[in-house]
Amino acid sequence: QAKRANENAEKYQISGLNALHVGVEATATQEITRWLNLNAYAMLASWKWKSGGHAITYDTYSGEVLKQYAIYCDGLHVGDAPQTQLGLQVNVSARGWYVNADCRYNARMYADFEPSSRVSSDRRDAYRLPAYAIVNATAGYKFPVRKVSLNFFATVRNLTANQYIERGIDGANHDLDTFRGYWGMPRQFSFGVEVRL
Repeated sequence: QAKRANENAEKYQISGLNALHVGVEATATQEITRWLNLNAYAMLASWKWKSGGHAITYDTYSGEVLKQYAIYCDGLHVGDAPQTQLGLQVNVSARGWYVNADCRYNARMYADFEPSSRVSSDRRDAYRLPAYAIVNATAGYKFPVRKVSLNFFATVRNLTANQYIERGIDGANHDLDTFRGYWGMPRQFSFGVEVRL
């Protein structure tokens, strides 16, 4: 007896679904003095789904068509990546002492979602995560001992203890209440010793 169609074991075929990614990126490096170096970067982008699509669902076992439906995501922003990103890194070093600090700003990031789930005329964008900035810094001292190089260092991540949403999945209402995701890590300290022979 042949297996009956089982909607819990489906295969999808999606056609006509396209996205357009455009943007500009810039980086700059400047050595201010022998002991001070700056690096900066910027990325401004517009990533959007540029067409809807058509989906067909098949039964895994029999190949029977279970359902067909249109996908409505034309003009929606692509999720799960910041579409504005700015960064600055400062490197200071003198006589074995050094400090490296960097700040990263992320904005215009939308929650991730499966385009094929947009099967109605709901044209609202996925939940837009709040913009945030993160500062990380490392300080240390390097010095040689005979043929060995020692590096004592301390690192702090999320120096300003910002609360931020790192990433997640869009919800039914495209808002924070139905969003499912991950908060970023709180301020963290670490210490270490690097030995190079």
